[in-house]
Amino acid sequence: MSSRLLPDGIDLYGGSSAITRAITLQQPAVQTAEFGAPGLSVLLRSRGTPEQVLRFSEMMGQAASLFEGAGVALELVVADSVGGGESVMEYFDNDPPAGVRFLDSRRQRPAQLNNELSGLARNDRLLFCDSDVTFTDPSQMLYLWELSYEWGPDPLGVVLSHPDGTVTDAGLEYLRGGLTAGADPRQSQGSGPPQVREVLAANGACLVVGRDWLRRVGGFDESFEVECHDTDFCLSAARLGARIGIADLGLVTRPANPTATPQQADRPDRTLFARRWQSYLEGRFR
Repeated sequence: MSSRLLPDGIDLYGGSSAITRAITLQQPAVQTAEFGAPGLSVLLRSRGTPEQVLRFSEMMGQAASLFEGAGVALELVVADSVGGGESVMEYFDNDPPAGVRFLDSRRQRPAQLNNELSGLARNDRLLFCDSDVTFTDPSQMLYLWELSYEWGPDPLGVVLSHPDGTVTDAGLEYLRGGLTAGADPRQSQGSGPPQVREVLAANGACLVVGRDWLRRVGGFDESFEVECHDTDFCLSAARLGARIGIADLGLVTRPANPTATPQQADRPDRTLFARRWQSYLEGRFR
């Protein structure tokens, strides 16, 4: 598959929609005194219950003192839930915790939420995160920010585990028939200082990206309804020269969905992904 690039590095493989997303990301939805300041913007997608958002915001409150001590900006922006249950803003009676901003979005696709949230971010590092992800120690978030600067602005994911320490996601190391596969789920996380290794792609459930890469790639492709948008983003960035990393911060948990089955994978998304990337992957890895 050929890659057509604009002078500023926007990849047009996805058609004109990539241009539209890039223009949107060049002009944030909320104008502030300064965009791109050194710091971490945590962009939280609400999943499950509002209580998850409350727990996450409480953890962020503990992390804030660490960031303040390091002289690093930290903010939390939450995409409100518009599902069948109580919305996050209703839960907080329209009075969110201090330092938390909300996006009242009617967009349900994860890629759409990511693009809207990124338009609100003030800082130069954006952490896309699901509300069911738990940092077991607030210092892990500061470690992640530090590692992202050592790694550079390229996409950097996080090793995720069940609460018992069993790894559920450690980055994608190969692709087969349009289906993604990563580390052996039986592996358990090791201890020691945070470390980063290079992978093919990282899980969008907890992914740090330098602001510039959102502009260069054109954001997350909203053609994907449920999944593959994160892998697609990583490969798009890699094709423009990015390295994709995965950081092991210790125990960062994400519960399994007890009702999910392999048959529930979104086949249209995976078919689109396989069709779009097959020739590129064959050329890169043959």
